Amino acid sequence: MSLVYRLTVAASFKLVTAALEIFKRWADDRKVDWVDLGHTPMTHELYRDEIHPNAQGADRIAGVLADVLGPRLQSCQ
Repeated sequence: MSLVYRLTVAASFKLVTAALEIFKRWADDRKVDWVDLGHTPMTHELYRDEIHPNAQGADRIAGVLADVLGPRLQSCQ
């Protein structure tokens, strides 16, 4: 199981360390893998609105998730 954290448009242009730390601590306490998409370059043009990515934004997120989670799936049967 993995917890994926992605900021909204409004949050991605501000420091949102409190929420990030809460989610990270929650995942660490439960031994859940943590994937932070906060360092994935996203601009306003990659969103439909303040929360939802458009097709290009979703493609960017999917690429990052494939890179991070793909190697973990190779050992799955």
